[in-house]
Amino acid sequence: MFSTKKVFALSLLVFIPIIGEAQTCHIDTITATTPTSNFTDNGNDTITDNKTGLMWKKCTEGQTGASCKSKEKKFSWEDALQYVKKLNEGGGFLGFKDWRLPTLRELNSLVEEQCVEPAINTTLFPNTPSKAYWTSSPYAGFSDYAWCVNYQYGYDSYVSAKYSGNAIRLVR
Repeated sequence: MFSTKKVFALSLLVFIPIIGEAQTCHIDTITATTPTSNFTDNGNDTITDNKTGLMWKKCTEGQTGASCKSKEKKFSWEDALQYVKKLNEGGGFLGFKDWRLPTLRELNSLVEEQCVEPAINTTLFPNTPSKAYWTSSPYAGFSDYAWCVNYQYGYDSYVSAKYSGNAIRLVR
C-alpha cells in the first residue's frame, strides 16, 4: 500500500513538469492586450503589428521553423547589438537589412497582460521562452545596465550588467 506521503510525492513528479511549461491565461477576467486580430502573420517567419506597422521576427533568435521549437541563443547586450549589425551586413533576413533590437516601449507592446509564463501571444510568437529579452534602451542611471522585458510575467526591469546573457527578438 502507498502511504499518503508517497502518493503526494508521486503526484508532484507527474504535475511539476506540466506546471513549469504551461502558459496560464485569464481570458475570462482580463481583456487581451495583444489579440491575434491586431497582427498579420506574413507567412514568412515574420509578424506585422497592424497598429504600429512594426515587423517582428516570429521566433526568438536561435529558434527556427513555424513552431520556433529549437533552443534560443543568449547574448550579452553588446553581443546582441553586434549580432544584429552582422546580420544586416550579411544580407539581413528575408532581404531586409534594417533589423534591430526593439526599444523598451516597442518590446513592451508585445506583452500579453492576460497571460503569464510566457506573457506573450503564443499563437503569434510560439514557444517564446519565459525569460528576459534585451532592448536597445540603455539604463540612464548606470552605464553598465540596459532595459529588458521579462516574458515570464511581462514586466520590464533593468539587468544588473550588460554582460548578462539574455534572449533577443528582432524588429524592423
